[in-house]
Amino acid sequence: MVIYKISNKMVIVKFGESSIRDSFRKAVELVLKLREENEVVVILLALRRSQRLFWV
Repeated sequence: MVIYKISNKMVIVKFGESSIRDSFRKAVELVLKLREENEVVVILLALRRSQRLFWV
């Protein structure tokens, strides 16, 4: 996971495959906490399994 502070009120959070697979609930909690005081953009990198499902 990487967090970029774009401005005083905007944050971009990028989650890789392992951060979502290992702890989806913690990722959601982090985004909700950041939303209390910021506009948040979330980038999710595709999980291998879901990529295969989309291309079937």
